[in-house]
Amino acid sequence: MVLTRRLESSVRRFGVVLVGLALVAASGCGVLDSRGERGPAPISEDRVDRAPSQPPVITVTLPGEPAEMYRTSGEGTVSGSLVRRLETRFPGLKVVPCLERAAGIYGRTPGADALPLAFSEFVLHRSGCADPYATVIHVSTDDDGDEEFFDHLAEMLATVPATHAGFSRDPASDPYKWRWTVFLTQRDVEMQPVPTSAAPGTSIAVLVRFLRPVSAASVISTLPDGRVVETAGGLSGDHLLAAVEMGERPGTQWIEVIASDDSGPHVVLLFPVEIGREPARTWIGSRRSSEDWIADPVAAEAYARELLDEDRARFGLPALVWDDTLAAVARRHSAEMAKTGELAHVSATTGTVADRLQSVGFQAVFAAENIARSSTVADAEEGLMRSPGHRAAILSTDATHVGIGIVTSRRPETGVVYFITQVFACPDPSRS
Repeated sequence: MVLTRRLESSVRRFGVVLVGLALVAASGCGVLDSRGERGPAPISEDRVDRAPSQPPVITVTLPGEPAEMYRTSGEGTVSGSLVRRLETRFPGLKVVPCLERAAGIYGRTPGADALPLAFSEFVLHRSGCADPYATVIHVSTDDDGDEEFFDHLAEMLATVPATHAGFSRDPASDPYKWRWTVFLTQRDVEMQPVPTSAAPGTSIAVLVRFLRPVSAASVISTLPDGRVVETAGGLSGDHLLAAVEMGERPGTQWIEVIASDDSGPHVVLLFPVEIGREPARTWIGSRRSSEDWIADPVAAEAYARELLDEDRARFGLPALVWDDTLAAVARRHSAEMAKTGELAHVSATTGTVADRLQSVGFQAVFAAENIARSSTVADAEEGLMRSPGHRAAILSTDATHVGIGIVTSRRPETGVVYFITQVFACPDPSRS
């Protein structure tokens, strides 16, 4: 029987949806400098209290060779009989090699449980998975069978929808025999293999087949120098083909594939390509810091604002002006998402971010929205910065004001989950 179970879906799952819903052209945003050119917004004066100090930086060297290609298909390496039993028990779930590798690496890394979302993402991509997120589940058992493990997996799948999985089983400490690590994700696409590294100035082909109807699709990259560019792609039926140009300097280029349907745009693929170098073998970061000091959504919003300011400061951009109206709009949208449990820019009741701003009389010449779901505020901001579309909104020079709304959801199977909305805007100066 299963003696204990550790579920980490709330900690390790991060769903992202693209943003950048511009209302109109961003003319008139920013501040005129002495040369008559437009600069960023003035720095806000009312600063928030700083969060506790971050833990020291550590390094984790992973075993084995990094994947040479990103793949969404292929044969697995786990025992064929075990895979057949799992796929028979869960006919909508397919075991795939890259998620198997990720589960094996993660499960055999000492102290992985204390590492942040960035580590599980590093493992995911290093294993050749192009998925924008994964859910990590741990189950400990005290016998040699797998039926009890399958029973608990069934409970998890009732609350964490997934189409693809990878898992590993490793010896556990007494009184348990085995510790199962499972990586779960929900895929709506198939992709032809894409290299994990490329030479500077070359291009790579991204060919994607969508498994559900989409109305539009695009490919966005963040180059090593921080520039965000969109690659023109051809959408024909359920296929998208784009030739993505690599930057001229060595570094990491993030590539994101976005698809739109009736509920708005969604990130369906998100992965890094190393330019002029091999994928890293070592992860460098910090252990996850506790956010126990966050007592309520107000404190969470203050911390989210601080992290946003720090990300902009790293790129030489000043803090945005806090706007209570934008924050109220953001809170209402977060509350709706927390109630439905779904991330979506387009609401059946409030429409788009443009509609929401119009409903409160906020006239803007530029607006954009980021949304996220995470068990920690820091993981949410880090995930947004790893997504080119969200990163572009955070580092926008067109935005001058921001409002952040956070609502928490508490469920027995996932614990505390933050639903976060960031609304960026430049007020129309003619309406002031």
